[in-house]
Order: sequence, then C-alpha cells, then structure tokens
Amino acid sequence: IQMSYPDVTDLLKPMGEQDLFSILWNFVGISPGYEIFVGSCELIGSFLLIFRRTYIFGALFMCTVLCNVVALNTFYNISVKLYSALLLISVIFLLLPFFNKLKPFFFYNRKISLEELKYPIVTSWKRYFFIGLGVVMVGGTIVFTILKDYKIYRMELTNKKHQRLYNIAWFVTKDTIPP
Repeated sequence: IQMSYPDVTDLLKPMGEQDLFSILWNFVGISPGYEIFVGSCELIGSFLLIFRRTYIFGALFMCTVLCNVVALNTFYNISVKLYSALLLISVIFLLLPFFNKLKPFFFYNRKISLEELKYPIVTSWKRYFFIGLGVVMVGGTIVFTILKDYKIYRMELTNKKHQRLYNIAWFVTKDTIPP
C-alpha cells in the first residue's frame, strides 16, 4: 500500500506538469500487480536470509531486488535514496565473506562449495523450540502486518475508484437565485 492508486486529479494532470516523483508514484500505484510482485520479491529475499542453507542465495536475490529499488529511488528522485542504498550496502556486506568463493563461480564458470562449519544444538527439544519460536515470531509479524496493510489498501482502493470529476456549470445554495 506504499504507492496507492492515484486520485482522479493525478490521472488527469498532464505529464509535463508532473515531477518525476509523481510519475513513478502514479505509474506503480496504477499497477497493483507490479507492487505485489516487487513486495513479494522483497519478502522472499528477506525470508531466505533467515536460514543458513539459503543465506547466500537470499543475499544474492536481495542484491538484485535492491538494485532495482535503488535505481528507481535515484533516477525518479524519491526521498529515501540513502535508506535504500544503505540496505543494498548491508546486503553486499553480508556477501563479502563469501566473495572469494563466489568469484570463481560467477567469473570463471567453476563449480564451488559453500559448506561451512556447523554448530548444531544437540538437544532436539531445544532445536525445535527455537525453530518454532522463530517461525511463530517472524510469521506472526508478517501475517499481522500483511492483513493490516491489506485492509487499509482495500479501503483506499475502493475510495479512490469511486471518485469522479465533475464539471460544475452552476451551483445553487439556499440563499442564491437559480439561473
């Protein structure tokens, strides 16, 4: 719901009179499918960062998604350029320890192994407890936020789709004489 459906006045405003921020906001707001796709990619990439087995793939995936976000924020002059660039730098920082292992794969077309040392929790009930706790906390937060935002999104979308632009030729109140 970050970029909501544009108002009627925004849709009728000539392109030459809009700034880059408004153009991008209206372009993305008019297409909820693109918004859902990009949001899903961000959510999937974040989810992949949680687990050790998918950590590197998640960081690479988030690099591609955040490159798109940083490019849109920079070239359309969105005010959160620094924040999105900081997120991209953070993901690149997470990949730095694996750079020497990933370089042969991407640049020399060689097979690599990304296996690391593991420090398992020996007691099974502790392992299941921490996994369950993590899933409940992360999943609950995600589901709660999605449901809350979806409710707000549907209300705004319904409100904005019912807007109309009227050409008023004359207006009569109690103390005016009708034409």
